[in-house]
Amino acid sequence: MRTGAPRWTAAVPEDCVPEQVAAGERQVVAVLACGRTELRLAAFDPAGGGLRWTASLGGRTAPAPDGQVALLSAEPPVVQNGGTTEGGQGAFLLFGEDGKAAGRIETTGGYGTIQAHAPALVTVADGRLYAGAEIRERKSYRDRVVAFDLASGSQVWLEDVAVAGGLRALDVTGGRVTVLADRGSRQGGLDDLVVLDAATGEEKESIDTGVDVDRHKGELAGVRVYEDLVVAVRWGSGARPFSAYTRD
Repeated sequence: MRTGAPRWTAAVPEDCVPEQVAAGERQVVAVLACGRTELRLAAFDPAGGGLRWTASLGGRTAPAPDGQVALLSAEPPVVQNGGTTEGGQGAFLLFGEDGKAAGRIETTGGYGTIQAHAPALVTVADGRLYAGAEIRERKSYRDRVVAFDLASGSQVWLEDVAVAGGLRALDVTGGRVTVLADRGSRQGGLDDLVVLDAATGEEKESIDTGVDVDRHKGELAGVRVYEDLVVAVRWGSGARPFSAYTRD
Protein backbone atom coordinates (compact mmCIF):
# COMPACT_ATOMS: atom_id res chain seq x y z
CA MET A 1 0.00 0.00 0.00
CA ARG A 2 2.93 2.39 0.53
CA THR A 3 4.35 2.14 -3.00
CA GLY A 4 1.60 0.50 -5.07
CA ALA A 5 4.09 -2.06 -6.41
CA PRO A 6 2.70 -5.62 -6.84
CA ARG A 7 3.97 -8.12 -4.28
CA TRP A 8 2.94 -11.29 -6.03
CA THR A 9 0.75 -12.74 -8.76
CA ALA A 10 -1.15 -15.93 -7.96
CA ALA A 11 -1.58 -18.68 -10.54
CA VAL A 12 -5.10 -20.12 -10.65
CA PRO A 13 -5.92 -23.67 -11.79
CA GLU A 14 -5.96 -24.23 -15.52
CA ASP A 15 -9.08 -23.08 -17.36
CA CYS A 16 -10.20 -21.00 -14.35
CA VAL A 17 -10.64 -17.26 -14.00
CA PRO A 18 -11.25 -15.30 -10.77
CA GLU A 19 -14.63 -13.60 -10.36
CA GLN A 20 -14.57 -12.34 -6.76
CA VAL A 21 -11.80 -11.91 -4.19
CA ALA A 22 -11.78 -11.30 -0.43
CA ALA A 23 -8.67 -10.88 1.74
CA GLY A 24 -8.08 -11.77 5.37
CA GLU A 25 -5.02 -11.73 7.61
CA ARG A 26 -4.37 -15.46 7.17
CA GLN A 27 -5.58 -16.13 3.63
CA VAL A 28 -6.89 -14.63 0.41
CA VAL A 29 -10.02 -16.32 -0.97
CA ALA A 30 -11.41 -16.17 -4.50
CA VAL A 31 -14.41 -17.50 -6.37
CA LEU A 32 -13.20 -19.08 -9.61
CA ALA A 33 -15.20 -19.82 -12.75
CA CYS A 34 -13.70 -22.96 -14.28
CA GLY A 35 -14.42 -24.35 -17.72
CA ARG A 36 -17.33 -21.89 -17.98
CA THR A 37 -19.55 -24.47 -16.22
CA GLU A 38 -18.15 -24.92 -12.69
CA LEU A 39 -17.54 -22.64 -9.73
CA ARG A 40 -14.78 -23.22 -7.19
CA LEU A 41 -13.57 -21.54 -4.04
CA ALA A 42 -9.80 -21.16 -3.75
CA ALA A 43 -7.54 -19.95 -0.96
CA PHE A 44 -4.07 -18.42 -1.37
CA ASP A 45 -1.19 -17.66 0.96
CA PRO A 46 -1.29 -13.89 1.64
CA ALA A 47 2.50 -13.73 1.92
CA GLY A 48 3.44 -15.26 -1.43
CA GLY A 49 0.24 -16.06 -3.32
CA GLY A 50 0.69 -19.83 -3.29
CA LEU A 51 -2.45 -21.90 -3.80
CA ARG A 52 -3.51 -23.61 -0.56
CA TRP A 53 -6.73 -25.39 -1.46
CA THR A 54 -9.77 -25.40 -3.72
CA ALA A 55 -13.34 -26.50 -3.03
CA SER A 56 -16.19 -27.03 -5.46
CA LEU A 57 -19.19 -24.69 -5.33
CA GLY A 58 -21.09 -26.76 -7.88
CA GLY A 59 -22.06 -26.17 -11.48
CA ARG A 60 -23.60 -23.12 -13.06
CA THR A 61 -26.11 -22.79 -15.85
CA ALA A 62 -24.84 -19.44 -17.15
CA PRO A 63 -21.37 -19.26 -18.71
CA ALA A 64 -20.84 -15.66 -17.55
CA PRO A 65 -21.11 -14.02 -14.10
CA ASP A 66 -24.79 -14.28 -13.18
CA GLY A 67 -24.94 -12.56 -9.80
CA GLN A 68 -26.08 -15.74 -8.04
CA VAL A 69 -22.89 -16.18 -6.00
CA ALA A 70 -21.47 -13.68 -3.52
CA LEU A 71 -18.26 -14.06 -1.51
CA LEU A 72 -19.10 -12.67 1.94
CA SER A 73 -16.00 -13.46 3.99
CA ALA A 74 -12.47 -14.81 3.75
CA GLU A 75 -12.04 -15.75 7.43
CA PRO A 76 -13.95 -17.94 7.78
CA PRO A 77 -14.84 -18.49 4.11
CA VAL A 78 -18.55 -17.84 3.54
CA VAL A 79 -20.25 -17.89 0.13
CA GLN A 80 -23.85 -17.00 -0.64
CA ASN A 81 -25.24 -19.21 -3.39
CA GLY A 82 -28.62 -18.08 -4.74
CA GLY A 83 -31.24 -16.02 -2.96
CA THR A 84 -30.11 -12.86 -4.73
CA THR A 85 -33.64 -12.09 -5.96
CA GLU A 86 -36.44 -11.27 -3.53
CA GLY A 87 -38.10 -14.51 -2.39
CA GLY A 88 -35.56 -16.65 -4.25
CA GLN A 89 -34.17 -19.82 -2.68
CA GLY A 90 -30.52 -19.95 -1.70
CA ALA A 91 -28.02 -20.87 0.98
CA PHE A 92 -24.90 -19.64 2.72
CA LEU A 93 -22.07 -22.16 2.31
CA LEU A 94 -19.58 -22.36 5.18
CA PHE A 95 -16.00 -23.63 4.91
CA GLY A 96 -13.22 -24.33 7.38
CA GLU A 97 -9.75 -22.81 7.09
CA ASP A 98 -8.68 -26.01 5.27
CA GLY A 99 -11.41 -25.70 2.65
CA LYS A 100 -13.61 -28.50 4.00
CA ALA A 101 -17.36 -27.85 4.09
CA ALA A 102 -18.35 -26.78 7.61
CA GLY A 103 -22.08 -26.21 7.23
CA ARG A 104 -24.92 -24.71 5.28
CA ILE A 105 -27.49 -22.08 6.24
CA GLU A 106 -30.64 -22.04 4.14
CA THR A 107 -32.20 -18.69 3.33
CA THR A 108 -35.58 -20.08 4.43
CA GLY A 109 -36.23 -21.91 7.70
CA GLY A 110 -38.02 -21.71 11.03
CA TYR A 111 -36.64 -18.18 11.37
CA GLY A 112 -38.50 -17.07 8.24
CA THR A 113 -36.90 -15.88 5.00
CA ILE A 114 -33.51 -14.22 5.19
CA GLN A 115 -33.47 -11.06 3.07
CA ALA A 116 -30.46 -12.34 1.15
CA HIS A 117 -31.35 -10.24 -1.89
CA ALA A 118 -30.45 -7.11 0.13
CA PRO A 119 -26.67 -7.07 0.80
CA ALA A 120 -27.15 -4.37 3.44
CA LEU A 121 -29.09 -6.88 5.57
CA VAL A 122 -26.46 -9.65 5.66
CA THR A 123 -23.06 -9.39 7.30
CA VAL A 124 -20.32 -11.61 8.75
CA ALA A 125 -18.57 -10.59 11.97
CA ASP A 126 -16.80 -12.29 14.88
CA GLY A 127 -17.43 -15.83 13.67
CA ARG A 128 -21.15 -15.29 13.09
CA LEU A 129 -23.50 -14.46 10.26
CA TYR A 130 -26.08 -11.79 11.09
CA ALA A 131 -29.08 -11.23 8.84
CA GLY A 132 -32.44 -9.52 8.60
CA ALA A 133 -35.32 -11.94 8.09
CA GLU A 134 -39.05 -11.78 7.50
CA ILE A 135 -41.78 -14.22 8.51
CA ARG A 136 -45.44 -14.25 7.59
CA GLU A 137 -47.90 -14.59 10.46
CA ARG A 138 -51.56 -14.74 9.44
CA LYS A 139 -52.14 -11.65 7.29
CA SER A 140 -49.02 -9.69 8.23
CA TYR A 141 -45.25 -9.97 8.21
CA ARG A 142 -42.87 -9.78 11.16
CA ASP A 143 -39.31 -8.52 10.84
CA ARG A 144 -36.49 -10.02 12.86
CA VAL A 145 -32.72 -10.31 13.14
CA VAL A 146 -31.12 -13.75 13.35
CA ALA A 147 -27.55 -14.79 14.19
CA PHE A 148 -25.83 -18.03 13.18
CA ASP A 149 -22.60 -19.67 14.35
CA LEU A 150 -20.30 -20.07 11.35
CA ALA A 151 -18.42 -23.01 12.87
CA SER A 152 -21.52 -25.20 12.82
CA GLY A 153 -24.24 -23.31 10.92
CA SER A 154 -26.53 -23.45 13.95
CA GLN A 155 -28.82 -20.61 14.99
CA VAL A 156 -27.52 -18.68 18.02
CA TRP A 157 -30.38 -16.24 18.63
CA LEU A 158 -33.43 -14.68 17.03
CA GLU A 159 -34.91 -11.30 17.94
CA ASP A 160 -38.12 -9.77 16.60
CA VAL A 161 -37.86 -6.10 15.67
CA ALA A 162 -41.23 -4.35 15.95
CA VAL A 163 -41.39 -2.14 12.86
CA ALA A 164 -44.15 -1.76 10.27
CA GLY A 165 -42.18 -0.73 7.21
CA GLY A 166 -39.40 -3.32 7.25
CA LEU A 167 -35.69 -3.52 7.94
CA ARG A 168 -33.36 -1.46 5.77
CA ALA A 169 -29.78 -2.23 6.82
CA LEU A 170 -27.70 -3.56 9.70
CA ASP A 171 -24.16 -3.21 11.00
CA VAL A 172 -22.19 -5.21 13.57
CA THR A 173 -19.51 -3.21 15.37
CA GLY A 174 -18.15 -3.27 18.91
CA GLY A 175 -20.39 -6.09 20.11
CA ARG A 176 -23.59 -4.35 18.99
CA VAL A 177 -25.95 -4.94 16.08
CA THR A 178 -27.34 -1.63 14.81
CA VAL A 179 -30.44 -1.96 12.65
CA LEU A 180 -31.92 0.81 10.51
CA ALA A 181 -35.66 0.26 10.08
CA ASP A 182 -38.71 1.98 8.59
CA ARG A 183 -41.66 2.62 10.93
CA GLY A 184 -44.16 2.37 8.08
CA SER A 185 -46.52 4.76 6.31
CA ARG A 186 -48.87 5.07 9.29
CA GLN A 187 -45.98 6.55 11.27
CA GLY A 188 -44.94 8.88 8.45
CA GLY A 189 -42.26 6.49 7.19
CA LEU A 190 -39.81 7.75 9.82
CA ASP A 191 -36.63 5.81 10.49
CA ASP A 192 -35.86 3.89 13.67
CA LEU A 193 -32.48 2.76 14.98
CA VAL A 194 -32.61 -0.46 16.99
CA VAL A 195 -29.47 -1.61 18.83
CA LEU A 196 -29.11 -5.25 19.89
CA ASP A 197 -26.46 -7.08 21.89
CA ALA A 198 -24.45 -9.03 19.30
CA ALA A 199 -23.86 -11.92 21.71
CA THR A 200 -27.44 -12.47 22.87
CA GLY A 201 -29.76 -10.46 20.63
CA GLU A 202 -31.15 -8.54 23.60
CA GLU A 203 -32.47 -5.10 22.66
CA LYS A 204 -30.34 -2.36 24.19
CA GLU A 205 -31.74 0.74 22.57
CA SER A 206 -34.51 1.95 20.25
CA ILE A 207 -34.29 5.45 18.77
CA ASP A 208 -36.94 7.38 16.84
CA THR A 209 -34.74 9.43 14.51
CA GLY A 210 -37.50 11.83 13.47
CA VAL A 211 -36.40 11.74 9.82
CA ASP A 212 -37.33 9.82 6.68
CA VAL A 213 -34.29 8.90 4.61
CA ASP A 214 -36.47 7.37 1.89
CA ARG A 215 -37.58 10.86 0.90
CA HIS A 216 -34.14 11.16 -0.71
CA LYS A 217 -33.45 9.50 -4.02
CA GLY A 218 -31.21 6.46 -4.15
CA GLU A 219 -30.97 2.89 -2.96
CA LEU A 220 -29.76 2.23 0.57
CA ALA A 221 -26.33 0.61 0.26
CA GLY A 222 -25.67 0.03 3.96
CA VAL A 223 -24.84 1.56 7.31
CA ARG A 224 -21.46 2.31 8.88
CA VAL A 225 -20.83 2.89 12.57
CA TYR A 226 -18.11 5.13 13.98
CA GLU A 227 -18.12 5.69 17.74
CA ASP A 228 -21.62 7.08 18.50
CA LEU A 229 -22.43 7.94 14.87
CA VAL A 230 -24.45 5.76 12.50
CA VAL A 231 -24.09 6.73 8.84
CA ALA A 232 -26.55 5.48 6.21
CA VAL A 233 -25.02 5.45 2.73
CA ARG A 234 -27.15 5.53 -0.41
CA TRP A 235 -26.60 5.15 -4.14
CA GLY A 236 -28.22 7.98 -6.05
CA SER A 237 -28.38 9.00 -9.69
CA GLY A 238 -25.24 11.07 -10.09
CA ALA A 239 -24.91 11.49 -6.30
CA ARG A 240 -24.00 9.53 -3.19
CA PRO A 241 -26.26 10.95 -0.46
CA PHE A 242 -25.86 9.89 3.16
CA SER A 243 -27.53 10.56 6.49
CA ALA A 244 -25.95 10.50 9.97
CA TYR A 245 -27.60 9.59 13.27
CA THR A 246 -26.35 9.50 16.85
CA ARG A 247 -26.81 6.68 19.33
CA ASP A 248 -25.94 6.32 23.01
